[in-house]
Amino acid sequence: MLALLGPSVDDAPPAPTPSPRYSGAFIGVEAGSGLAFSTDGREEAGFNARLALRASTVLQLADVNLGFDHERFEGPVAYRLSLATQLHPMFLFMLGNDRLWMSLASIYFRLGLGASFLHGRGVDDWGGSWDWGVGLDVPLFDPDAGQSLWLGAEYRRTSLLEPPPGHAEPGQTTSLRLGWRVNAL
Repeated sequence: MLALLGPSVDDAPPAPTPSPRYSGAFIGVEAGSGLAFSTDGREEAGFNARLALRASTVLQLADVNLGFDHERFEGPVAYRLSLATQLHPMFLFMLGNDRLWMSLASIYFRLGLGASFLHGRGVDDWGGSWDWGVGLDVPLFDPDAGQSLWLGAEYRRTSLLEPPPGHAEPGQTTSLRLGWRVNAL
């Protein structure tokens, strides 16, 4: 008799679950290392290690990168904390929704500000820094699964606002990194 009154709560369709498909929006963590080169004519080479947190908008139009760098040269060791915006000019390629198009959409231009600390060889100095660069990220697994490991490559040029006199300014880095991303939307 109650069936004649209408559908019951048990007959209601299940609530939709969010799609794990990759939309370009993510939160993630990444670690990497590479070579660092001075930019003041001393031709010093060194080592760079980086740990960063990243978050991106839908279609990966832009993302924010909060990173910590450690650079070692023949001169002082540099520690840097930076906040950067990375703009993805080819973000519409994300609509292709496969690994090739996601990789092309991930190409970015970077612009950041930070604080640097130089230590060693007679230098203990804090200062501001700014950087710019370009990079690319490639998914190693299917991002449509809700999360994925990504491989990235980056060139970055950093300038100290007031480098200490007589010491090499850590300036250029080329690095490879691995990042774990979880789809945010």
